[in-house]
Amino acid sequence: MAPGLNESPFSKILSPKARFYTVETPLDATQARALVDSGVVLPESLKKAVAKRQGEFLGGRFCAQQALAQLGHPAMAAAIGIGEDYAPLWPPGFVGSITHTRGIVAAAVAKADSRAGIGIDVEALIPEEKAVNLASHILTDQEWVRFQSDASFSVSELVSLVFSAKESVYKCLRPLTGKYFGFQSAQLVYLDRDSGEFQVSLLKAIGGGFEAGWNASGRFTFDHGRIHTAFELPASGVQVEMGSQHKS
Repeated sequence: MAPGLNESPFSKILSPKARFYTVETPLDATQARALVDSGVVLPESLKKAVAKRQGEFLGGRFCAQQALAQLGHPAMAAAIGIGEDYAPLWPPGFVGSITHTRGIVAAAVAKADSRAGIGIDVEALIPEEKAVNLASHILTDQEWVRFQSDASFSVSELVSLVFSAKESVYKCLRPLTGKYFGFQSAQLVYLDRDSGEFQVSLLKAIGGGFEAGWNASGRFTFDHGRIHTAFELPASGVQVEMGSQHKS
């Protein structure tokens, strides 16, 4: 099996319709040369950025290139454009997502005829004291009441998980809505550590037909001090799903 298909926690939480690739940053000489040969250059706005930020951008493009190649797209990372906030603009017929944290970068892609959107995120677990301070910014009041007493998660794990899950949801839905929406625009209504499932529900309309009450499920896994999350929308499944939420 090709690299990136079985060497990452994403293999546990992405569907068979998706392909992904992960790499440590900074890229090694061979990987960097492959990017140069494919025509990738740093955008002007990043040429004076610190080496870490440049490495994250290049690593993300490298992973995206490798993931697209697994779906039969020519391995030309230069075909991946740059949108707002350096978000990737995928070639026609594909959707995808890029994530990075502390020395690791990953990309996941799918064909647009099977997935309307896909979002992935990986985060180092937030230290306990910092997690407590950030909780009110990341979790809604309802989320805190619902989950903070769950012995399955430490405060560090809970806040990190909710943060990462909402990041994955945002990365999936942002291209479909064309609008920014924040942590308080959605809430997790179900979490299960054993199954690795989360369910998210929108608290307000975010555009693109996604109204308050819309909900869908994603996946998560903890691995070596990190949380990995994934959120996919089937191409035929972009519809309101009200009234089907899990009860806590």
